[in-house]
Amino acid sequence: MTTTPTIELPEPLRLLAPDGSLAEGHVPALEGDALLGAWRAMLLSRVCDERCFSLQRQGRLGTFSPVNGEEAAVVGSAWALEPGRDWVVPQYRELPAMLRFGYRLTQAMQYYTGKPAGSRMDAAANVLPFQISLAAQIPHAVGLAWGLRIQGLDAVVCT
Repeated sequence: MTTTPTIELPEPLRLLAPDGSLAEGHVPALEGDALLGAWRAMLLSRVCDERCFSLQRQGRLGTFSPVNGEEAAVVGSAWALEPGRDWVVPQYRELPAMLRFGYRLTQAMQYYTGKPAGSRMDAAANVLPFQISLAAQIPHAVGLAWGLRIQGLDAVVCT
């Protein structure tokens, strides 16, 4: 008779208690104005998604992919970075991160309506234009990170 070995798994990491409160022993990473800014970015993202989705269905916008339901992941990643130093190389659902890094909502609307100005990045915005093709932004991010490293700059590239 063969016995199956018992494997002991470690206790999973839980940041939230079952009631939704912060689990004991954990300290929030964001507080005050930073937390409020992140929350506002998620709300803005949700409102923008609703409006753009409606406009796209009316044929008034081109390619549009909502971030709805994923905004906390995008905002959490963007708020871990430092605008002006770090970089964002986005796929098509990263509007909240792009806005944090200096891209303007008016530019996004220009992009969604097919105007070239929507893909022109301000020199002060450390963000590249949207990438629609799946995973095609990864080589750009790697090249940018490599270039920053060669220059000896202390920066992060997030994609």
